[in-house]
Amino acid sequence: MSAPAPRDTRRTPSWPTLAALAVTALWLAWNLGAGSLVDSDDALYAQMAREAVASGDWLTFTYHGVPVFEKPPLALWALAASQALLGEGEAALRLPALLAALGLLGVAASLTRRLAPGHAWAPALAVLVLGGSWTFTFHARGSMTDPLFALAGTGALLAALLAREWPRLAWLPGWLLGLAILTKWVMAVVFVPPIVLALLGPAAAPRLRVRQLLAPAAIALAVPLPWVLHQTLTHGSAFWHDLGWYHVVHRARSPLVGEVGLVDAVANLFEREGPPALAWLAAIPVLIRRPLLAAWAACALAPFLLAATHLLHYVLPALAALAVAAGLGLGKALGRVGPAGVLLVAALGARSTAPLVLHPDFSPDEKRFGAEVRALGEQVGPALVYDAHDVAISWYAGRPFRLLCRDPKLHGILKDIPILARPALVLPPEASLATLAATDRPMALLVPLPFRERFEAEAAAAGLTWTWEPGRRYALALASTRADRSAGPPPDRPRGPDGP
Repeated sequence: MSAPAPRDTRRTPSWPTLAALAVTALWLAWNLGAGSLVDSDDALYAQMAREAVASGDWLTFTYHGVPVFEKPPLALWALAASQALLGEGEAALRLPALLAALGLLGVAASLTRRLAPGHAWAPALAVLVLGGSWTFTFHARGSMTDPLFALAGTGALLAALLAREWPRLAWLPGWLLGLAILTKWVMAVVFVPPIVLALLGPAAAPRLRVRQLLAPAAIALAVPLPWVLHQTLTHGSAFWHDLGWYHVVHRARSPLVGEVGLVDAVANLFEREGPPALAWLAAIPVLIRRPLLAAWAACALAPFLLAATHLLHYVLPALAALAVAAGLGLGKALGRVGPAGVLLVAALGARSTAPLVLHPDFSPDEKRFGAEVRALGEQVGPALVYDAHDVAISWYAGRPFRLLCRDPKLHGILKDIPILARPALVLPPEASLATLAATDRPMALLVPLPFRERFEAEAAAAGLTWTWEPGRRYALALASTRADRSAGPPPDRPRGPDGP
């Protein structure tokens, strides 16, 4: 009687992995609809998706009615679909990124299992290391493009490993890489070297040759091609100026939100990550021994390290690589102590990410004041943010708030961002409050609390009267000319010195 065939442990997740995935999924989904959006690209994407749902045009996205060409559509399609189905609440805006993040956890576990078959704890630890990352959790509960991009690119790498054994699947990494291109455009190039290494590595099937790379490469380019052709035929050079020149060349060499040194950016990253970042140390010897993981981590970190703007969301694809390597490194060490070591990693991650999960309120003033301005409707005239960059207020108010830049440096940064410049949302330092307020309706201003006295002095010199409603970081001012004191909000609010 022949012996039974050995069980392929790479194909069936072990109970520690399933438990880690289930617990992490519940943790990330907890309180999903609470609080408010991050005042960043999250609010920009939410607004673009809202306008797509309202207009019915899901091919050319707009921001306050003006076309936006620098963003590929896949993540915006997911965000628009979520809004169309579930409304405009916080849960609907965070759901697409959450689902992508959960998919990324599953792919990371599968990659770890394939690279270390038989190590039951390694995939579970990879899931807990990634799920316990502050940066990962922050973006898993947002509305940005990075979780979907990381899922598509990392999924393409897993598919490349599968194609080693089943050459007929060589098309799959190309299809997934095409989805990554359709999510973050040229950034998808960071996944190309590790995918090529995975396809042509020493364990590749003999039938898989270099010429077979042409098929996935062609598929990767074909996936976004219909959308690119549509935008080119519809919008011509304007589309390529933003998608090519601005989004690739200009943003690579010019800081987007001000100059931040690489040392400061790395320090900020480790400060936010906290104690769970210690798990990354276990990844170092694994990266040294495994060229595929080293190439993946190095390429994924390149945008964060080399770009002029060292934004934290650039590291998300690299976190998956580090988590897989850390899972492999910790698997043997913590596997000896069993569940106790795994629970320690989970506890450190939960402690680091608890503020994001339990209190996801990033723009409380914008949500509160935006609802008030929205309720006043046509009673309010011009709407401005005073000497700050804040786009969440526009989302919650349901109308554009123009950015009144008294700081020339802030104006220099914002005026070169097409998504803000094209709708004329950036006002220069010389713009006059008196001229802006010269309407028959009061003007709404979102004023940072540190600038309150400066605004009061400027408003008084311009002959305005105003009312105040303070918040945590901002105050809402409703200002009008002295000739129009009858307009404005109810008289029980605090008023400026010349108010009635």
